[in-house]
Amino acid sequence: MSTVRNRAARAEKRRETASSPAGMVFDYASLAQAENIPAATLRSLESEAAHEFPNDLMLMELHMLRAIKARGKKRYMAKT
Repeated sequence: MSTVRNRAARAEKRRETASSPAGMVFDYASLAQAENIPAATLRSLESEAAHEFPNDLMLMELHMLRAIKARGKKRYMAKT
């Protein structure tokens, strides 16, 4: 259970860092906002990415960026 708490704490720290432009390499938060992705969905994606890349913030952010872009494309393709 403590591992889950540690991951949650790291994800929260990433969110705090992400809110500061100097702390982010890839600004996925702005893209998520532009794509109208709900905060709960963004937190879920962050949790998955944090689990997959626990020690590499830049890779986690890149994964988030790609996931958000893919979600936007999927939604666009469903409308056409």
